[in-house]
Amino acid sequence: MNTFNDSDRYTPEMLAAMHDAAKRQAAELRAQAISDFWDRIGDALATRQWQARRAAERFARSLARHARRRAAAAPAKPSQACC
Repeated sequence: MNTFNDSDRYTPEMLAAMHDAAKRQAAELRAQAISDFWDRIGDALATRQWQARRAAERFARSLARHARRRAAAAPAKPSQACC
């Protein structure tokens, strides 16, 4: 005997209603999973963007500091006399 054969307990209308309810629930769960996925991706991208911006700002400050030190340590250029 097939254990999945519940024809004696459920009418075709009941089975159709359960099938429709299962499809609705699956659609709702799928929509929620997709929404959760994109929310997490958005959060991760925002974090990465913040980290990249912070790294770029630190690098720019480092370059500026290095340029100031080089300018302070460089000997003055002699002016060239025009002939």
